Amino acid sequence: MPVLFGFWGKATLSVSIWKKMLSWLEDIRLTDGRTTVALTQLLRGGRVSMNRMMGFQAFVVGVALTISSLTVGIRVAAQESDTWDPEAAAVYLDSRQALWMEWPTAARDHGTFCVSCHSTVPYALARTVLRADAPGVVERRLLENIETRVSSWEKVRPFYSDEEYRVPKTSQSRGTEAILNALMLANR
Repeated sequence: MPVLFGFWGKATLSVSIWKKMLSWLEDIRLTDGRTTVALTQLLRGGRVSMNRMMGFQAFVVGVALTISSLTVGIRVAAQESDTWDPEAAAVYLDSRQALWMEWPTAARDHGTFCVSCHSTVPYALARTVLRADAPGVVERRLLENIETRVSSWEKVRPFYSDEEYRVPKTSQSRGTEAILNALMLANR
């Protein structure tokens, strides 16, 4: 199997494949003119400036990582489809979310906790899919937390404030929380 891209810019994949991939990415606006110029120069055997090369290398690394992660995911799904246990996944997610809700760093005012973008939101979205019927204890507690923060919006402090972090952290925090709250409540 040919190497996708040498570190300093030696393309070893067929020119037609690169052109098709670039055309597709330009159609959906995932690349810019600099990447197009860099790829065209490389395919013609020319030299590319370091500035263009760095952007192009980042682009290629991103494409390579995306392709490799998709193939690994497909391979794992094919190999382990008979071992997937949705109930075990739900129990695991509930246990991790319960730990988060009790973690002192996640605690916020009015008896609430942070609805973390990187742990609580994925939990809320995945948990509804794994649910057989009504929400369990952990999921209900999360929804109650969100409802408390929404109904007490004027009273609860933002997760991150201007006083602690600098302007405009309060408005950013409030905006993010509003969107995440709406997403999780709509998804229940």
